[in-house]
Amino acid sequence: LELAQLGQKATFDVARKEGLTTLADMRIEGRCSVKTAQPGSAWLSSTLSSTSAACSLNHPIHNHEPAVLLAANHLASLDFSGEDGQGCCASFSKGLAAVCERRHGTTFSAGIAVHALLLSDDGSSRVIGVRTHKGDEIRADAVVLCAGANVAPLAATAGLYVPVQPLRGYSLTAQVPGRTATSTLRTHIVFSPSSLYVTRLGSQIRFTCFGEMSPVRSDGPGPPTVALQSALRRLVELEVPNVAQLCDWVNAVEWVGSRPLTPDCYPLSGRTPVAGLFVNVGHSFNGWREATLSARVLADAVSGICVTEGRAGRVVGSVAPNVAVRAFDPARYRLW
Repeated sequence: LELAQLGQKATFDVARKEGLTTLADMRIEGRCSVKTAQPGSAWLSSTLSSTSAACSLNHPIHNHEPAVLLAANHLASLDFSGEDGQGCCASFSKGLAAVCERRHGTTFSAGIAVHALLLSDDGSSRVIGVRTHKGDEIRADAVVLCAGANVAPLAATAGLYVPVQPLRGYSLTAQVPGRTATSTLRTHIVFSPSSLYVTRLGSQIRFTCFGEMSPVRSDGPGPPTVALQSALRRLVELEVPNVAQLCDWVNAVEWVGSRPLTPDCYPLSGRTPVAGLFVNVGHSFNGWREATLSARVLADAVSGICVTEGRAGRVVGSVAPNVAVRAFDPARYRLW
């Protein structure tokens, strides 16, 4: 919980500092957790007349999510956490990249595939750059591996094992028509025990749930498993029977992508035993939430900041909290 709070705070702090909160629709409006005795016993509804079930309309949750109607006879529990934040990570990332280009002269090169890491030929095994798929060499003082779910084969070109496995995740994203924009889901709801996540993202609603282990591929996540795409659609319709009232469900867009999964689901951020090579990868399910926090841990490592503990248990000279330095330490598995 402490890491989650620190990660969210770090991300929102950067967004406020760089003026990205509006662009990325970043809000701290909380999360509703609905535990049902059986699937389909809680409804999200655009109209109060859409169900004749016994509904607990006076529950405090309606102050935050008035579109949630509860079939009281089948509801196991209902909780609301007011501290959870949300937003659009794509808009945040694009906005932050623009800030880096404009204010700091950062150069981003897209569409260039890295084929291998370059090692020095003086016997030191130091990484001195990368080789692209076209054979071009790019030299650097430091190289950071942040290649997502397919990082392991690239790390192996420097003789390094990185314990990251692709976990393919599935989602459905639907537009919210103007007529229901103010009467549908406002923030974020988690259904249990099905673990269906429903999130409002600006003019869209996203539904996501399970994942599947998949082989490492060099060409992305690979073709989706059609049965799992269909299963997600059926799950949404089971838990949210009137989903077609909340959004343009018929035209919901299917998506599949690989999450970089580590054994404990925490990222690997910091230096490696290979000189000149650093990692910031393996964020598992929490890529955006932990991205800024892990970047601070990485910055300490690349800058060579001392990571010894002071009397207050904090890292001396560091911009990253000690709990994150420890949790994200790439050496924690004792593989190197």
